[in-house]
Amino acid sequence: MAQTTMNRVSGQIVATPSNKAIGNLLVVLYDLDSINQGETADRSEENLTAGIGPTGNVLTSAGENSRAVLDSLGNLGDRIGSVLTDKNGIFSIEFDDAEFKYRNPKETRPDLFLLVMTPERTGQTIGNSILYGSNEIRRNSGRNEQYLIQIDDDKLKGLNLSSAEPTPASKDAKAFIAKRASEASFVEAVQNEQKQKLT
Repeated sequence: MAQTTMNRVSGQIVATPSNKAIGNLLVVLYDLDSINQGETADRSEENLTAGIGPTGNVLTSAGENSRAVLDSLGNLGDRIGSVLTDKNGIFSIEFDDAEFKYRNPKETRPDLFLLVMTPERTGQTIGNSILYGSNEIRRNSGRNEQYLIQIDDDKLKGLNLSSAEPTPASKDAKAFIAKRASEASFVEAVQNEQKQKLT
């Protein structure tokens, strides 16, 4: 069987507390460890950290810090690609292993960093276009990674973005989690019962 070299990053973006799905946002994916050796990369990572606020989100400091984040991303790694969210806030990026090995052929797995940006508009600065930056770098990521991103309603005002009513997945998230927890408890109980029979 041929070994797969494809990777997929997908997810959904919803507004909070309205819980509406948001379409037409630009999702940009970076691999940050392509050149993670040497003094230049160390400085870039320091700049990246400096541009991110205490919660790990670039939105805490717009303007110059956001510009510094973008500059640091370009210096520190590869931009893998970007896509728009659909009307349900869903996005998906697929890429081959070769795309994160452009600068470092020996790299085994990408370290992912994700940005969410507004649509481009006349007179808009880059610093004002960043809505969200990953709370953490997903180091040595798997072949399938998913994100569920919540953005404050206040940050979306005046952007004229398409939105949809909450999807069942987002609206009933708590019920879904409770159901899975109940299923896990049931499975554990059955397993314990089987162990007792065997002893």
